[in-house]
Formats: sequence, C-alpha cells, structure tokens
Amino acid sequence: MATAGGPSGPVILFTHEGISYEYRESLGLGPHGETLLLARKRTADDILEEVIVKCLGLLPGPPSAQALRIRARMEEEARLARYLGHRTLVRVLFLHETQDALYTVRERVQAPSLDALVTLALERNKPFSEAFLLYVGAELASALAHVHTRVDEQGQPLGIVHRNISPASIGFTWRGGVKLADFSLAYSNLAGRRKTTVHPPRGPLFFSAPETLLSGTADARSDLFALGLVLLELGTGRHLYDPAHKTPQEMAASLSRQELRHVERKAHAALKAGHDETTTQALWGAATYSDEDVTQAASGLSPSVKLLLEQLLQRDPAKRSQTAAEVEEALRTRLLAVGPYDDASAVEEVHRAVADVGEVWVADEVNPGLRAPGAAVTRLSHEITTR
Repeated sequence: MATAGGPSGPVILFTHEGISYEYRESLGLGPHGETLLLARKRTADDILEEVIVKCLGLLPGPPSAQALRIRARMEEEARLARYLGHRTLVRVLFLHETQDALYTVRERVQAPSLDALVTLALERNKPFSEAFLLYVGAELASALAHVHTRVDEQGQPLGIVHRNISPASIGFTWRGGVKLADFSLAYSNLAGRRKTTVHPPRGPLFFSAPETLLSGTADARSDLFALGLVLLELGTGRHLYDPAHKTPQEMAASLSRQELRHVERKAHAALKAGHDETTTQALWGAATYSDEDVTQAASGLSPSVKLLLEQLLQRDPAKRSQTAAEVEEALRTRLLAVGPYDDASAVEEVHRAVADVGEVWVADEVNPGLRAPGAAVTRLSHEITTR
C-alpha cells in the first residue's frame, strides 16, 4: 500500500500525475470502514499542501462483500464530485488505484467544526448572534441549492441528497467561509449507483429527518430539516430530539400502539447496527416531537428567526420549506434586515467568542488555527470530520 523512501525518509502512498502523496498520520476509519489518512503532496523539489486520503486495501483473492461496498461508495463519491463545484463544498480531487489499494483524495480544510463552535458557546454561556446563525444558514442553503439541482450530461436531475448534514460535517474557516464536507453517504440518481439505503439509516441519527429515521426515506427536504436542526443548535444550544421537559414514559404514551411498536423495532435495529444506546433517543424524539416543542426549543430567538426554523422543522415534508433556494432567500432577506453582516463580521464574532474563554487565535496563512491552553483549543483546532 505504501513505499518507504528510506530508513528515515518519507513513506509514499502512491504517485499521481507526477505528484507523490506522503503518509503523515492515520485519522481512523470512515463511515463505511475505509481507512482515513492525512497525507502531504510533494514533488522532487517542493513539499506542497496536505490532503485527506481515503484508502481501501486490496487483498489477494475475491473481495469481501464489505470491500465491494466500500469500493462502490468511494467510486461513487469521486464520480459525484465531477458535478459539484460550489465555494462551500470540500472538494474530492480524484480517485487513484494501485495494485495494493484504492484511494480517493480530497482537499484538507483546517476549520473548526460547528460542533466545536456550539461547545464554545455553551462554555462561555452565550450563544452566537442571530446574524451569525443567519449567515451560516444562508451559506449552507446556497450549498444545498447547488447540490440539489445538479444534472447529468443529458440534463437529467441527479437527485442528490447529502444525508449527512450535521455540525460535525460543517466547518467555519478563519476567512469566514462555511465548508460542507463528505458526500460518502449521499444518495443520487447516478447511473450504476449501488443502493445504500438501509434500516436504520446511515449518518448522524440526531440530525436526520423524521421520515429518514422512521421510514428510511429521504429527499432534498430531508436535508433542509437537518439544516434546521443544525441552526437550532447553533442558535440555542438545544436539540429538538432531546426534550428535557418530557420523560420517556410521556413520549411513549403519546404514540398509538402501532406507532410505539414501530419505534421500538427501529430502536432495536439501531442498536443491532452498532449505534450507541443513547442515540436511539433520536428515534423517540423524531416520533414524538410536536410543534410546541419546536417553539419551546427556539425560545429566545426573534419571532422572524423562530418562524424560519418552524418552517424547516415541520414533521410533514409537504409542509416544510420546499427548496434550498427558497430557504437561502429567506435567510439572506432576514440577514439584511438585521444589519450589515458579512464574512469579516462572522470571523470577528468567532474571535470574540474564542477570546471570551481565554484562547488566542494565531493567524497563519498556511495552517490557520488556535494556540492556547485548555481543552477547547484541541476541539477548535480539529478540522471538519469525514466520519
């Protein structure tokens, strides 16, 4: 899988179009069981930027069913990337195969995840402003409008659904950019695509739409629901599927016998599939939340922002905001009403939040990040995940 350059020299994973890819460190496993690596590009004369590499080892003999699934998803993610070209999307650069391994390479974006920013807000006991929420939401809606409307070479809709919208897969760069990563769980109408819809659904359960969790279906409006959950947590630190005012008994009592059995079966399947026992709470929350719960979770936000979230978080997809373009327009209109707020304003606000907890931002054009004592630094220095 890798070629050593000498006793103390670099370990080269592979060479592609005259550029060698040097192993730096392991980043664990991806969502399908593929290996994630940090690598560095280098030529004979220069060391270039770092990238993220997904790797599937190719063993002698017939491949296993799992290896075939991983290959199919890696190949599809690379094929899908040809149709995606939005400023907010982390780019998959190419697919490369050697005798020993299959690789996909994506750009590395060093950016604190929204998950880290939510934690930061909770630590300082002060949420980010509504303007920041609207700014991030509009950028993400713009990304989803691009994703959801892609067509193939014949002009046929690709029907892409991201299916992994969560604070962990969204980053905020130190230049004010919002970045959405990881299409390895995406659904699409690509010709030859391998079916991956399973029960329970893949992806982060706490950021899946009710129809995805409870019936295994997803379309563009499911991504919009997930966007609503992300913005709710960013603006309030709360999660719709974690209602502190309801006991498990009360949630169960709100369901019919048939609905109760259905949720119990789904929860059992989630545990059997390897999900943590606590994450099955998402199934109960998705099955039992009410309009009143949305209103309560969004309490403290302005009426106009609360209304935007209520439109995104409708249980019935037909009653939900229908397109990402519609959501983007609503968010940008509200942002204009709040006052002047741009990428520089967003960076300044994150700076203030970091300073509030005693951390220091170090401006570095090559590797922007944070340097200061404290556990929050480690979290904020992490880049957006692909897992």
